[in-house]
Amino acid sequence: MLSKEDYNNYLAQMKQLEIKMVIVYKDCADRVKDEHIKEVCSGISSQERKHVSIVEELEKLFNI
Repeated sequence: MLSKEDYNNYLAQMKQLEIKMVIVYKDCADRVKDEHIKEVCSGISSQERKHVSIVEELEKLFNI
């Protein structure tokens, strides 16, 4: 069975991954010239920011 600490460690790792993905897709959007690819990468970056928010909500839940 996983402990509260295990869940918190897992969520911390997930949050780091999601933040990294925000940066990766934002960098891609900033560097690419093709407007369609720029739009897609910007959209994915935006979705990744939402994922960070979801993980933060889970962190709050487990820290009660």
